[in-house]
Amino acid sequence: MTLPEATEPHVAIVRAAVSSANSVSGTLLAKQAINVRCNIRAMIELTPAIDAALMEMVDACGMLEAALRLDFPVSASPAIDRARASALHAIGALERDLEAAKPSQEAIALGLGW
Repeated sequence: MTLPEATEPHVAIVRAAVSSANSVSGTLLAKQAINVRCNIRAMIELTPAIDAALMEMVDACGMLEAALRLDFPVSASPAIDRARASALHAIGALERDLEAAKPSQEAIALGLGW
């Protein structure tokens, strides 16, 4: 299965942000993850598994942001590498859960059903 079209760009945005985050760009990583979470929640019928995966993604992005702040101005350290790997893992788990997502009524009304 693949990601629903309505959620794919949001997942791609947070994956790119996590992959390239450094001590400067990472300062808004948690906010960006929260925005992605809100946008995805509006597009799908929320299940407990997807909600948990969304929260895990937000938490992992927050941990990466915190690691980048603690090691400022360095953008590479074992702690940052672990936090980045954890965030990417959380995004991968979210992707797997979203593959089976159904569109929300709002998404259907906007013509974004799949």
